[in-house]
Amino acid sequence: MYIDDFRLVPLKAASTCYVYDPLTLKLMANLDDNHYATFLRIDDEGNLIRVKKKTERGIMTVKKSTEKY
Repeated sequence: MYIDDFRLVPLKAASTCYVYDPLTLKLMANLDDNHYATFLRIDDEGNLIRVKKKTERGIMTVKKSTEKY
């Protein structure tokens, strides 16, 4: 058996989890109370490139940067 993550929270409690890249330690995603993820794509200079959100309808792109730094 393989368990990816496990958390116990009181029924009406708010809980946010954060996922970091193990090599660069940059934030990759955060999970809300309903365990829906917000995925962050950050370039090597630390600029936010893309934000995707998991919803009931699937993963949607919320923000995409077209600026060149």
